[in-house]
Amino acid sequence: MREAIVVGAGIGGLAAAKGLLDAGWRVTVLEEASALREVGAGVALGRNALAALDALDLGDAVRAVGVDALLQGVRTAQGTRLLRATEFDSSSFVGIHRTTLHRILADAVGDAEVVTDATVVRVHPGARPRVELVEAGEQRERVADLVVGADGIDSVVRAAIRDDLPVDPSGSTCWRGVVARRDDTPPGATQWYGAGTEVGIMPIDGDRVFWYVAARARVGTAAPDEHSAAIAAARGFEEVVRAHVSAEPEAPVLRHDLRLLPTGLRTFVAPGVALLGDAAHAMLPTLGQGAAMALEDAATLGVLAARDDVDELLGAYDALRRPRTQSLQRLAYEVYRSCLAVRQPVLAALRNGILHLVPTLAAEIATDWMLRWSPPRR
Repeated sequence: MREAIVVGAGIGGLAAAKGLLDAGWRVTVLEEASALREVGAGVALGRNALAALDALDLGDAVRAVGVDALLQGVRTAQGTRLLRATEFDSSSFVGIHRTTLHRILADAVGDAEVVTDATVVRVHPGARPRVELVEAGEQRERVADLVVGADGIDSVVRAAIRDDLPVDPSGSTCWRGVVARRDDTPPGATQWYGAGTEVGIMPIDGDRVFWYVAARARVGTAAPDEHSAAIAAARGFEEVVRAHVSAEPEAPVLRHDLRLLPTGLRTFVAPGVALLGDAAHAMLPTLGQGAAMALEDAATLGVLAARDDVDELLGAYDALRRPRTQSLQRLAYEVYRSCLAVRQPVLAALRNGILHLVPTLAAEIATDWMLRWSPPRR
């Protein structure tokens, strides 16, 4: 039985473990934290993400708990409609809490060896790649046929492929919270654009609502009370936005600076090593496709893992995943530049005027292109 080591037990790492298990591999998952957990709030899963979950035999489990989050379009901060909601299937999303999705994935990898409190120090590519790590405070080494780096934007595994790729700050930060659903909660995912600020609201499982507030900010800035800081950032938005952001959150409001990887990786693989999710292609969240790309990666890897030759598997994985994910990285950055990065009110008004003129069909075609994906054939 071939062996795989997955570094990172987030959504992408657990999904990769599920795909490899289904292909008959023995899988070890290494997680730096002391317990399996997911930090985050809500996530929107489009039909591409659901297709990936279906390939992992988890689509029905996610649909059973997630809620319909049909796109409701984009509005100005004061509520004027900019881009209309569309009526086609590609506009249909499932809203779910990240911890709910993570729990479904964790329950599905019961046959894997999950090692917590395991800090990977270095990965050595090769026919039998080696992983140096500190496990429960002791130096150790593990060897496998394949190492999957699903350890996020600050990936240690990525150094096995390229160790000089910088992580770029965007110049913006994002607050995220989850509150109880209200009578005035929009029926689906809705966005509002301000000057240098963006807000989104989406219903998720448990009769809850996920909100985010993104705004321009210096890197590393923190506030004594991040919830109050998010409320202040949304001050100029219409009442329905302010009411949701200021509501009592079910857990402390999260804040993270928005960062991205440049599209400078010429390959996602090295002998015996593959990168997955943010470790390979961390993108700005302007398209809402970060989790979806990790799930697509994992489903693709799971299909290809049935191949006997690991080098062939890795070559096919790189050819299938790198062009698509890097295209979306670039698109996410361009959307950021034309929307969230626009700080001057006059320029924001000009941007709004341009968006107001975009035909609904054009927006639908772009959305359809982004979400039109299916896993490779086995």
